[in-house]
Amino acid sequence: MIIMALENIGPETETKEYKKSTGELKESIFSIVAILNKHQKGELYFGIQFP
Repeated sequence: MIIMALENIGPETETKEYKKSTGELKESIFSIVAILNKHQKGELYFGIQFP
């Protein structure tokens, strides 16, 4: 089921990042700030863990 969801939203890119939980919130904030500074847009998804 999770693999199908990943296929629907695609792989990580320079403007799209996945985190396995909100427990990675501090790292996530640094990531999204870097993405937004470089590209002025981006997506951050929680609850996705690669096998």
